[in-house]
Amino acid sequence: MLTPQEFYRQDAVVQRILEYCGVSTEDAAHFHLEADSSLQNSKSLERLARKATVEYLSGWLGGKKPTSRKPGQTGWFFDQGYDVFRSVWDKQKITFLLDLEYVSHRFPSEAYLNQERVFSLLEPVYQCLWDIFREKGMKPLTLVTGQGYHFVFDVNSYDRPYWQKEKQVTDIVRKLEHIGYLEDTLQGKYEHPVPGKKRDRVVEKELGRVFDASGKILEFVAHKALKRLPQYGVKIPITIGDLVTGNAMQETINLDLSTYASPLHLRVMRTAFSTHQKHHNPKKMTGAEHIPIQIAIPRHTPCNGHVLSLGEIFKNRRHFEHSANYAKAITLNIPEEGMGVDQLCGEFVGSPLHLFHQNYDATKTDSPERWSETYDRFDLRSVPPCVAKMLTNPNPALLQPTQIQTLVRVLTGKQWWHPKHVAGLIRSKYERDFQWDYRFDKHDAAHHANTWVRFYAGLLATGLDERMDQNCISHQEKDLCTQSGCGYNLGNYR
Repeated sequence: MLTPQEFYRQDAVVQRILEYCGVSTEDAAHFHLEADSSLQNSKSLERLARKATVEYLSGWLGGKKPTSRKPGQTGWFFDQGYDVFRSVWDKQKITFLLDLEYVSHRFPSEAYLNQERVFSLLEPVYQCLWDIFREKGMKPLTLVTGQGYHFVFDVNSYDRPYWQKEKQVTDIVRKLEHIGYLEDTLQGKYEHPVPGKKRDRVVEKELGRVFDASGKILEFVAHKALKRLPQYGVKIPITIGDLVTGNAMQETINLDLSTYASPLHLRVMRTAFSTHQKHHNPKKMTGAEHIPIQIAIPRHTPCNGHVLSLGEIFKNRRHFEHSANYAKAITLNIPEEGMGVDQLCGEFVGSPLHLFHQNYDATKTDSPERWSETYDRFDLRSVPPCVAKMLTNPNPALLQPTQIQTLVRVLTGKQWWHPKHVAGLIRSKYERDFQWDYRFDKHDAAHHANTWVRFYAGLLATGLDERMDQNCISHQEKDLCTQSGCGYNLGNYR
């Protein structure tokens, strides 16, 4: 049995990771580890990794603090046996990431302990998403993760390589820029690089808007999937965000768009053929420590037309030798899908979701200078105790999607709040000292609040959220009721 370090010393594994980070297949094929060389000291790897279009790579291992480095230092992660991640931020492309994952709040290790059951539950959702993309002529690269799949594809940012001075932004990127929105607070962060950190150069205002638009297009895809999934025989709830559900295992299939709730320069995604050691974290008793280290293998590689069955996934994902052999049989550049995204944009701009987004983005929240006379004066007696508690003790409640959804439902229901002001109220808590573990000085409070509220208000605005579980019994089943027999009824706040 190979160790992670030995697995990473396979030429084909390194070549596939390089391709996933933007190195061309032709260039990556030239990598061969020199005899008796570490990967960190490999001149071949350093030279090729510098051609990667990603801004940086990150690594994670056990209880150690995550660390990030420029592509030229990729070999260091391999020698340490780290799980390897690449930045979503790319010099040449706009990278789209839709994360499909199984979540059980009652049994967090279910995806590790019962992979066959979990992936059989995911399968109809996987096929539904594939059908949606295929209708637009798109063939995303799909990567098997610890709890599901990444659907990944690119749109070229420029009509020629990024280092050429005469390059022009592509038409589809201009369309995305027009769709996108950028908070002033986040733009301020983007405009002030921090030398030696991930954001060591300016994120252009236009790129910030394009990144936001990318999330909106995938939100539209998620809405299309939610409408269709009843036809696919899905057996458990489907949500946007890892909402707590009221079933016995509190399980859901999450169409995860959380990538787009953070600044572009902070988001990473696991690379293909990275190890996955999350369940071996010595600081957490996961109950899955005996499960072998997993490998993030691709299920569908469009450049080869190669597709794995579920049986082939299970055969490869926990076996270093099988995965290394699989790496030898394929190539792995992320597909360019500008034409398909253009078609999605055309459908999106005529949709009720886009109309909601336009109204939402155009609505201004109260400025911090006015919070003492606006959001701070909210009458807590006007809402049930479970809602009042998340406003008086917001950490960690207002970081949890289920609690945010509850607040959005209640305040936009009987209270008649505009959803953008629900986001303003949440932001007013994020920017106060409630001992947040989440670094809002590094992330952005306004953007985080605006994005999460937009997800749940958008479901209400388009009729996809019929508030069926907005009642006290469901709230109790989710273990969220704070005061039984309080005299309030969540159902009255629809």
